[in-house]
Amino acid sequence: MTETDHVVRGTREWKGREPNVKIPLSLVSAIAAMLLPGQAAAQIIPIKTVPIAEGDQFTFLPSTNRGMAHVSIALRDSLLDPYTNPATAARFRTAYGFGAMTSYVISRSAGDGTTLPAGAMLRSKSGSAFAGLVLALQRLSPGRNGNGTVLTERLVGPGSQVRTAETNNYVHALMGRSVGSLSFAGSLAWSRLAGIDGADQLYPGSKSVAQRGDMLMLRAGVLRDWSRGRSAEAVVVHGRNATTHDVTFEEFLWNPATRTAQPQSRVNHNYDQTHLWGAQLRYMQPLADSGWRVGAQLTANRTAHRTIPTVGLMTLARDPGQSVAFNAGLGASRRASNTTFAADAIYEPIWARGPDGANDNRYRFSNGIVRGGVRRQFDMAPATAEVQLGVQVHSIGYTLDKRDLLSQSEPTRSHKRWNEWAHSIGLGYSTPQFQVRYQWRLTSGVERVGFLQQNFPIGIANVPESAILPNQPAQLSSFPIRVTTQQLSVTVPFK
Repeated sequence: MTETDHVVRGTREWKGREPNVKIPLSLVSAIAAMLLPGQAAAQIIPIKTVPIAEGDQFTFLPSTNRGMAHVSIALRDSLLDPYTNPATAARFRTAYGFGAMTSYVISRSAGDGTTLPAGAMLRSKSGSAFAGLVLALQRLSPGRNGNGTVLTERLVGPGSQVRTAETNNYVHALMGRSVGSLSFAGSLAWSRLAGIDGADQLYPGSKSVAQRGDMLMLRAGVLRDWSRGRSAEAVVVHGRNATTHDVTFEEFLWNPATRTAQPQSRVNHNYDQTHLWGAQLRYMQPLADSGWRVGAQLTANRTAHRTIPTVGLMTLARDPGQSVAFNAGLGASRRASNTTFAADAIYEPIWARGPDGANDNRYRFSNGIVRGGVRRQFDMAPATAEVQLGVQVHSIGYTLDKRDLLSQSEPTRSHKRWNEWAHSIGLGYSTPQFQVRYQWRLTSGVERVGFLQQNFPIGIANVPESAILPNQPAQLSSFPIRVTTQQLSVTVPFK
């Protein structure tokens, strides 16, 4: 151990090119546990132990209800449903193609991403068989540096000092068949990942983080539609995620011959592997001719973290963990004239276990989601315009029982709860020839880890003492941020 690099148990401190940084082990472990791609899917229940923003990297498929806070239990989402349960693609009577541009921006210049998906849904001449294909190209950009010409405040991440944009590729294919009122289908979603939003936060003090990996999601679904609008559906999902992180650290070693500190690079190879099994049941029916529709859903997940990355230079062992998650939800919607209201209420109990070094951590979650939205349509024959508004609150709370495996002492118990908010707006314009939709969403109540750095105009005379400048000690902590997501999509039916 040299004069310029040392480790303190429970925190990590680096000296060298970066400001001195200290980060609690518990916070880093929590970040590592939540960086699981694919959480935006309907059957995947996210598990978070800290309110870290996930961005909207995997939210790029078109939707008809996203402007209504994505209410879905008692209101069908004709565009998104086939990608959560492939059997629901049987409801389309005509083929169509779509293109979209989706982007998200994290405040405090903490990162952004842009995705360009395009796809088509096709049916056979007999109408009994259907298939779909989606291709998407994505570009992720890490936190941007200030230009030094205006007084700004930005969030500097804990690592990945060499910041370059990364490109991801996505493929989604489905195929199915209808037999009477029953429809069966399967789908495959494959992702080639060169970057995962927020992964650089796992490695404080790193010079660069090169990521590569694959994510595979398989679904098999069945749908039964009865007369008068009743329906039941079931879907089974299996996901595999395997990612490699090549982390470069730059250390300064003391050379006694020259009596100088010389830089030296070292690369750590880390692996992240997760397997998931899940299932979901849904039922929906109208209430006579009142315009009301009610629905219910039940979801179950079992996730095994086969391998998880070693955080930075810390050598404490981190064994694989596992979790079991459920959710049960009820929904209601009503259409009156040209106005539609809908609301969902979901309860999520989760049990997770993740040893971390000498500690056996056991989590018991009691989460809840409440969301509601309204849609107003305007007849402009032969076209139709619509406006959507929605709001969602996701309340996350857990009890942590931590036991020291070495001392066999009584477990310590702690509690944590927070709320994450999402406000959404949607605009639509439909004609017999095409549909155009614009959707906007703002997520708040979330955070990113790092430290604040201020950029000042060139030649400024007085720099505030509170500014974080190079080579000054800096306490790494979390800061509130907001995530803004926008999507513009065009859907064209095939004749």
